[in-house]
Amino acid sequence: MSLGGSVSCNGTIGVMTLKTTANAAVLSSHLTRCPLCSELYDQPKVLACFHTFCRACLEKLVDTPGKVLCPQCNLETQFSADQGVDSLFSDYALINLLEQLK
Repeated sequence: MSLGGSVSCNGTIGVMTLKTTANAAVLSSHLTRCPLCSELYDQPKVLACFHTFCRACLEKLVDTPGKVLCPQCNLETQFSADQGVDSLFSDYALINLLEQLK
């Protein structure tokens, strides 16, 4: 296909765009889904190891009040036993990303 003069395109840009779009979709899916429930994050909370999970998923993991083990790296995170996982930091960057994708 000629684009005027000596510049031509053989479809490579279209393939690159398609690959980039596919990679973005995979990355977006990986970033926006909880590794425990595989659903879009709901009230994402951050553990001490910086792994993020849905608030409800973390609630299910709490065996000892005020402590939870990360299911990905097994690092213990401590939090207020009175407030539960609500006392963990929310992942505001992820919350903003999810809002932008709506």
